Order: sequence, then structure tokens, then C-alpha cells
Amino acid sequence: MRTKPVKAKYSALPQEQEKVSKTKNRRSSPDGQKNSTRPGGQDSANIKRLGELTLSDLFGREAIQVEWDSVRQVITDKVVLVTGAAGSIGSELCRQILEYEPAKLICLDQNETGIFYLQMELCETPVPSAVVYCVEDFTHSDAMRRIFSAHQIQTVFHAAGYKHVPLMEQNLRAALENNVFGLVRFLDICEAARSEAFVLISSDKAVNPTSIMGCTKRLGELILASRESERMRCVSVRFGNVLASQGSVVPIFQKQLAEKRPLTVTHREIKRYFMTVSEAMSLVLQASAIGEHGDILVLDMGEPVRIIDLARAMIRLSGKSERDAQIVVTGLRPGEKVHEDLFYKDEDVTSTSCDRIKRASGTPLSWPELKSQLDVIGVAVQRAGDDAIRAQLQSIIPEYNFEGGAPARSIDPRSVSAGPRGSRLATRTLPQTLTPQKTIALLDASSPESAP
Repeated sequence: MRTKPVKAKYSALPQEQEKVSKTKNRRSSPDGQKNSTRPGGQDSANIKRLGELTLSDLFGREAIQVEWDSVRQVITDKVVLVTGAAGSIGSELCRQILEYEPAKLICLDQNETGIFYLQMELCETPVPSAVVYCVEDFTHSDAMRRIFSAHQIQTVFHAAGYKHVPLMEQNLRAALENNVFGLVRFLDICEAARSEAFVLISSDKAVNPTSIMGCTKRLGELILASRESERMRCVSVRFGNVLASQGSVVPIFQKQLAEKRPLTVTHREIKRYFMTVSEAMSLVLQASAIGEHGDILVLDMGEPVRIIDLARAMIRLSGKSERDAQIVVTGLRPGEKVHEDLFYKDEDVTSTSCDRIKRASGTPLSWPELKSQLDVIGVAVQRAGDDAIRAQLQSIIPEYNFEGGAPARSIDPRSVSAGPRGSRLATRTLPQTLTPQKTIALLDASSPESAP
């Protein structure tokens, strides 16, 4: 089977080591000039290259070997839709999908300016596939039906969704409407249009969540794993932070360095899993080819990285010293936690045909039971206060901790070995099953925010 190498621009960073910095000082920039290690005239150039070359040279992993033939079966000569196409993840998906020559690529996003720039970029490189640019919101069902009817979409990569953790803590109804209820309606439309495959971009924040955003991603995984489908194969792909994506820490540090401001870190021990966007999307495409219906596939993210070590590395790579650029610890933001996990403690983790992708099999919920609980949350969104909504979310996701208690234990992904796949037939009964009608009075009574 042919494989296609994909070189990572970034990868998980090791802990800060003096020898790493010294190695980097001897490297060259793309134009052949030596990188300056002194503050001064080269500052701006060094800072600009942080997201382009420097981290790649310093922390690059070996090229990923993507099984070209298996991915071609999902994309080549198919009509493919990417939602959230204007974002960092969605736009990279579009670039890589075009390499597999789909019959047509539909780039959909409600961000008109983002779609405009994506169109300008893709038009500069002639591609053999037809590309359609749609400025629309995937939660608008009538518009989605028209698009699916017009283009006969076969494969869907769903990268759209609200993702910023502290912001969604203040806008939990919007997060639920977009990431959960909008997803359910969108799946129904895809199913009715007889699409063949649906790939959901999930997050490590879905594991033992402490945030609304994490809960919505976990609910998305549960929906795809539990929802019955006659034709459409549904797969969730879970991974951590993408370096240099919109709103991520790397461009924030770049901006702070360029403006000669302190670099802000929320906690001295906060760690995150990192992957480059090109690396992550290559594995997402691989996962789309090997995943079976209801699978939750987890990308190998390497070692978690302390954000303060990343800040120190970027200071050095910019040609400065820590005397020139201060690091300020600001405290955890709402919904944020110190360590992220890739797996739940009760998930059965097994290998797949790709050594960089693991399969996480839990005890799936029955779709009627989950749908009933989602209906209850829908009532809570309309009638109850924030605390009541969070409590109802916790009834579906017991690991959800929104009161600052000890998080659930997780397992170390590096201890995973190949083994038989866990059973997907058993169902778990959720506590206190309630109909929406029976729940209204309880929610109203339990939430002081909903009182007149």
C-alpha cells in the first residue's frame, strides 16, 4: 500500500534544555541567513518566522506516513464537504483533501471574510477538482438541505463549532445550540441526503471536562457513537491543541513578543498536548479511512508540554533572553484545567492499522436514552438557569467537574498495547431519566436564576 509522507511543521516540545537552544542558534533561516541570537534589527524577522520555520527545525518529528490508497477511497472522485472551512483546521483539511482529487470540494463557513481569503489562496494554485465556496451556517437547516440537494455530498468533515473555553463558559447556551443541537440537526440532514461518511473533529477537552466547551465535544462523541444510521458511517477524531491555530498560544506569544509585552501563562504547571495543523489533518484523513461507525479515534499527540517551557523557548527563538521578555502567571481562566487527558479511565484503548491512531471504546449509550436526555437539556436551555443546565449535563457526563473538585483519573496513552476491540453492544442506563415535560418544574424550582 502506497504511503504519502507528511512533514510536521511543529510537534510536541520537550522540556526546556539548554542544549536545544544552543543547537537552534546554529540553524539557518529559509533565505540562508543565520538566525540572530541578539535583540535588535532581526527581532521582527525572528518573531515572524517562529510559526514558519524555527519551531519546525527545533522540534520537528519524523514525517508521518499516510496510507494514500486508503484515504483515496474516502475522497477521490467523491463530493466532499468541509464545515468550518475558513478556520485553521478546516482550511488545512481543504488543502489536503484537494491533493486526493475529489470530484468536488464544498468549503462552508459563516465567516465571509475567511472564505474570501481561502478562495483567494486556493485559486492561486490550479487544482483538478471543482471547488464551491458557501457562506452559510451549518445550523441553518433549510440552507443545508438546499446545499446537499444541489451537490449530492458524500463525505462530510465537520470542523465547525465554538471552541474557546473561557468564552463558552459565559455563553453556554450558544455553545450547546451550536455544538450539540445544531450537530444533531445537521446529522439528520446528512443522513436524509444519503451521505456515506461523517467525520467529527473532537478535542481532548472532551475527556473529564471542566468546561462547557469540553462537555459539548463529549456530547458530540456520544451522539455519533450512539446514533443509529442505516447508511452513513460516523467517526469522531479526538486530539489536543493545534499549534498556530486561531486563538492558540503560539500566535498569542508571537504578538506579545512583537509588541514587547510580557508573555502571559495561566499556571506554572499547565500542560497541553500539541500537534501541527498539517500533521493533525493528515491523521484526521487517515482516521476517516480506517474508522468504523461509532468509533472514537484518538491521535497520538506525543508528550504533553508545559506552556511556560514553550514561552521560554519562544523567547529564545526570537533572539531575546528572559531578561528582555518577562513571563507573567495570570491564573487559570474559567473552565480551564492544568492537565488535559486523551482517554477516560473506563475506555478500552486498542491499536488500529495506523500506529499514530488509537481507538477508544467505552460503554455506549442507547440512542433513545441519550436523545431523551438531550431533550431535557433543550428544555433547560430555554427555561432554567446556568447551574441547572450544568447539573443536567453532569447527569450525562458524570466526569464533568464544574465545581473545582478533583478530576477523574485517566490512563496513560503510552501504556496502550494492541488487543481485542471492546464490545460496543452493551448500553449504560443514565441516572434519573426524565421526560422534558416532567423536567420543566424541577428545573424551574432548582434554579434561582430562573425565578421571576
